[in-house]
Amino acid sequence: MNIVKGILIFLVILFVGDRLISFVLDQVVSRSKFRYVRLYEGKMKEDVVMIGNSRGVNSFYTPYLKKQYGINAVNLSYNGLPTKIATTFLEDYIEQQQKPKAIFIEVSSLFVKYDFTKKSAIQYNFFSPYSEKLNGMVRESGQWTYLLYNLFGLTRFNSEFFFRALAYMKNDDATWINRYRIKPAILKMTEKMDDFDVYLNEASLQHLADFLEYADQQNIEVRLVLAPYLPMYQEKMRNLDEVIATVESKTNKKIYNYSHALDKIEYFSDRVHTNDNGANVLSDRMYEDGLFSLD
Repeated sequence: MNIVKGILIFLVILFVGDRLISFVLDQVVSRSKFRYVRLYEGKMKEDVVMIGNSRGVNSFYTPYLKKQYGINAVNLSYNGLPTKIATTFLEDYIEQQQKPKAIFIEVSSLFVKYDFTKKSAIQYNFFSPYSEKLNGMVRESGQWTYLLYNLFGLTRFNSEFFFRALAYMKNDDATWINRYRIKPAILKMTEKMDDFDVYLNEASLQHLADFLEYADQQNIEVRLVLAPYLPMYQEKMRNLDEVIATVESKTNKKIYNYSHALDKIEYFSDRVHTNDNGANVLSDRMYEDGLFSLD
């Protein structure tokens, strides 16, 4: 009898402690300047929303757009961001914040062989209490996983996003961008690469098409952008033009193709990512091409 009583007391302490510590950590995180915390804390009122995977992180540099052109923009990109999660963040922004004047989507997540998986659902579970859509994705990822996360709140904090949030408690994460130049070893490796075909993920493309239909219903302008690649790498993509044409046909949207826009290696941090200098030049090109003419 005493053993059973001891076990019950332990479980109560475990449950209450879990909830109490989770509450305290949530209060700490709510003060962070990390992009997704700001999104779900209702702290974003920007006119332009930009999103993509790591290529979006390092190509859409909003501090430069603000300083140089007075464009009030926020970058919701993240490394490895799947198309389905990206469009979910955008829908949550539209529904929980004010409607932006325009959305810019860097489309190279369409070229990744995976899109939404159980692993990615678990990764983004950190924000599921703030998003019914993300919560539903976690639920669909597996009954036992979902039960575990709801039973023990602290499991949410075993996440890269928690540590990102702590890292940006004082400084705005808008300045997050690669600030180094591509290494000679990567250039040599790229030179020796064989030509290759660009993969197009049909599931990701459907997620994008569905979101574009949703955005059209909301009367929100969406611009699709393909960010620059290192020139010698871009030249090895045999079917890039064909893939772009397929995406444009499926979405009925023009892709602003900047894949070959930067011809100097000092604008790149590796073969697929620009650095801060390259992002600034890209911003100038996009502005000159009228992409930010939203009225």
